[in-house]
Amino acid sequence: MWGNVNLPLKSLWPHRITYHLARRFHFRMFRYLQARWHLPSVFVRHYYRCDYLSYTEIFYREAKRYHDASVPSLRLNPAFIRLCQNIGQHTQVFIVGHSLGGWNGAHLSRILAAHGIRCRFLVTLDPVGCGNHDIGIAGNLMRQAQIYHNIPVPVANKWINIRGFQIRLAENRFSAEWENWVSWAGGQWLIKTAPPESHLLVNQCTQYSHRQAENMFTCPTRLGLSAASALMQEIEAVLQNAGLPPLNN
Repeated sequence: MWGNVNLPLKSLWPHRITYHLARRFHFRMFRYLQARWHLPSVFVRHYYRCDYLSYTEIFYREAKRYHDASVPSLRLNPAFIRLCQNIGQHTQVFIVGHSLGGWNGAHLSRILAAHGIRCRFLVTLDPVGCGNHDIGIAGNLMRQAQIYHNIPVPVANKWINIRGFQIRLAENRFSAEWENWVSWAGGQWLIKTAPPESHLLVNQCTQYSHRQAENMFTCPTRLGLSAASALMQEIEAVLQNAGLPPLNN
């Protein structure tokens, strides 16, 4: 089961894409911190942690159609309480999500903010969840999926959004890649404008297929660096502000 949608081929489970992306980023970041700060691995683990959560693990059914006024009611949800306790009030939070995970991750940034936990950096990679644009209905898949119904209004200090290839039937723009039809059916989040509290730095379109999350994560942006590199810089800035001594040149 993927959420509550049956998928027959386990090797193609969508969450494996982000799982492997997270592992590769974590090992790269971990090795960099060890070399950059001359820190033993035990010390790095004390300051830096990378957790993988599937999109269903950051979804809370009672908040599926939440409005701002009802967000604090999630204090009653044991799973959400555990998540907040694991994060802690003084932890700097960085969220990276792909596809439905990008949609739910954007919502999570706002839910956490309502409970006093600020997202420092949000990265959404081809987020999906709007429902199909071309035929005007969400479809059975989106009604079943464990995602939030409302359009996300992220709360983050910085936000980078990278979108993949967009199928447009009216323009006869099709794709030979099945994963692009998956994102088409789910409805890519076509962000036009973002509210001030979202602090959207980059909203970039690419030609990468929906499955190529790591390509989106590592492609150059108008900032002059990729979302992955920007994220690494932000994490390092947090450690530097924590008083760790920089590497002596």
